[in-house]
Amino acid sequence: MSVEIKVLKKEDISELQRLFEKTPVLKQHDPFVTGSLDEFKWQFFNDNYQSSVYVIAYDAARDELAATLSALYFPMKTPDGEVCQSIKPEDALVNIKALVRHKDHDFLKELLDLIESKSELMNIKFLWGFTYAANSFERLGFSRCFSSKQGTYVIRPVSAYKHLVSLNTSNGVKQKIQIAGLTLMSYLKSIVNTRNYKEIICKEVELNDINEETLLGFLAPDLYSIHLNKDFLNWRIVENSSMLKYSILQFEDHSHKIIACFIYSQKEGRVFFVEQFLFHPDLSVAFKERISRRALQHLKSKGAAIVRAMGFDHNKVNKEELGILNNAGFIFINRGIPFIFKSLDNKVKPENVYLSRLNTQGTY
Repeated sequence: MSVEIKVLKKEDISELQRLFEKTPVLKQHDPFVTGSLDEFKWQFFNDNYQSSVYVIAYDAARDELAATLSALYFPMKTPDGEVCQSIKPEDALVNIKALVRHKDHDFLKELLDLIESKSELMNIKFLWGFTYAANSFERLGFSRCFSSKQGTYVIRPVSAYKHLVSLNTSNGVKQKIQIAGLTLMSYLKSIVNTRNYKEIICKEVELNDINEETLLGFLAPDLYSIHLNKDFLNWRIVENSSMLKYSILQFEDHSHKIIACFIYSQKEGRVFFVEQFLFHPDLSVAFKERISRRALQHLKSKGAAIVRAMGFDHNKVNKEELGILNNAGFIFINRGIPFIFKSLDNKVKPENVYLSRLNTQGTY
């Protein structure tokens, strides 16, 4: 018996755990070690939301994994206002020793082919993702398009520095000095503007209290963007069982008309993340900037030491939001993660896709 390619079901999770334990070469990427069992079930085998398909290559002779690949399904609002599906590959792992033993196999291609065949009836327009292993996907028809930018807004410099240093345990003296410099620059930039924006009305709300039609009306026009309906958001931010805690901040004008929403997350108590701003289409850039500053004041009132953000400039909307956050006090550096893209429809280009942190895996 050689290698078996198969789609997993929820009842196969315990067997997958066993196979990861039997495959030491994949140990550092074992999702049951890097994350929790509940997190894995939420992300890939959710009972309330069809979030993914998970496939493996099983080396029967060695009773171990040869490769794994999953596809997260992300609903996308099209520029025409319709809804299509997209695929975000995750858990792309290949056992190099198995690859040497089975030279007649291209495991990643075989798993991706199976995923695409299983998804033929789902109106998939494109595949996309973030990965440092872009070379492995380029030979499968993906393009390495650009990389995200890393943004920091520092409120408590000592705590912020400790957090940033902890992200990479192999940081040497030089890297720590660079991080200290970045932390100080970001802190000084964040305290330049001391104006109080409390005249802008905002309050934290639950997802159930959000008007879905209003929220969908704030999605980036003329672009593909995640269809943020309540079904998706319930899976993505409410049922999310990772270490992140998600919240929604709602902004109103003086007539109590909703003009913006801000989705953010929090971990380790004082570390906050900008997930996505959603603005009424009639707002000026200047007023959007005021809203973003008010949002940062709100996070500061909750004890934030640092606020982190992802930045993009590959289309007009993302570039505008990058500028808004930059003017609000963030510092961005070009040390993000590469974005990969594969279109199944020649009309869709990577610059046609709006991106935010909600496009990430949502677990870290």
